[in-house]
Amino acid sequence: TPDATVRASRFVEAGAHAALAGQIELARRNLDEEGMASADPHVRTAARRLGAHIDMWTGNVSRAREVMLAEAERAVADDPASGLDALVDVALATMMAGLLQESTELLDRMASYRTPPAEYAGVASIARAMVAVMAGRADASAFIASVPEDPLSLLSSNDPFGWTRVCPVIQLHFAAGHPRQGLVFSDRLVGLGRMRGAPSMLPFPLAARAEILYLVGNWTAALASAQESSALAYDTGQVPMAVYADTVIGRIACARGDQLEANIRLDHVLATAEGLHYGCLALIARASRGFLELSVGRPDRAVNHLEPLVAWTRTAGLRCNTMTPFVPDLVEAAVRCERLEVTADAIDLLSSMDLSGVAQTQGALERCRGLVASAAAHGGKETMLEVKGNTGTAAITGA
Repeated sequence: TPDATVRASRFVEAGAHAALAGQIELARRNLDEEGMASADPHVRTAARRLGAHIDMWTGNVSRAREVMLAEAERAVADDPASGLDALVDVALATMMAGLLQESTELLDRMASYRTPPAEYAGVASIARAMVAVMAGRADASAFIASVPEDPLSLLSSNDPFGWTRVCPVIQLHFAAGHPRQGLVFSDRLVGLGRMRGAPSMLPFPLAARAEILYLVGNWTAALASAQESSALAYDTGQVPMAVYADTVIGRIACARGDQLEANIRLDHVLATAEGLHYGCLALIARASRGFLELSVGRPDRAVNHLEPLVAWTRTAGLRCNTMTPFVPDLVEAAVRCERLEVTADAIDLLSSMDLSGVAQTQGALERCRGLVASAAAHGGKETMLEVKGNTGTAAITGA
């Protein structure tokens, strides 16, 4: 191609297709050697944003977020409409990093676009709903209701990474108490990825599907999805998604009593997750390690893994129990090793989660209160714990 700008644009497009095919090194080479060196600012912007997407999904969320934020600021100045699209990418990277306070600020900023173009409004509504759910906002259900009925209709054939902006819908359905709808949407995303011959599209929806199946008790199907997700994630360089899938495999091994498999899988998951700086992944990995210790009868070690997550969750602003279901395990472990002082803080955290009203969270809260009350009664002495609930302060007394 003799025209330098056209050639660079074609290399960026080729890089996008290489990334979708899981050829990460080829994608980076196309972007670095041609796209980012282009004299055309639009081609350079496309190359940088695509490179940031690759970084986000392959293990460098900090760099991805930094580049995306710079591109969003530039886009807002040049074209406010496309700036909203760029802010959605920043919000996703920020959530993956576990920076929920900053995600909430981005949500408010996105809300300032009163009448965004239709092609951007849908994906923005998904990002805003996800932030609201993870932050446990009382108005989260209203944000979920604003998500388009068919999120796949938002995808454009000209946007190779548009699918990343609709992936959170899987978890939104589950967080809202509709696991079946989450499974249906994950199957649709997986089907789309297979139809396009794009293996990079598969690890996340397969892992999210596996997590939902595990939580609703279908361990056999969960394991199959998680194993496929893990294999594809490693093949396509998506180490964070491999961690996500391997965490589900490890938890299934715990539940089935396979201590050897659980130890091997979760030791690797924990070491990898904490080196990636993906806040939520590290939390899930440590929570799973705590679950393993509890499942093999070492509640004191379980508390050591789980108790620090209470402070981390508070600092991060994360208030969604369905995405961080470690509190019931912590309370059970603390009760078993007679460390009731730990339970008050944990139950206080749980009572501040999912303020829009989520059945799973209310059930988990009652389970925790029941465990503590039972422990107090079994001890044959009166124990009073002050627990701040959604509607005030409730006392748990065991006689």
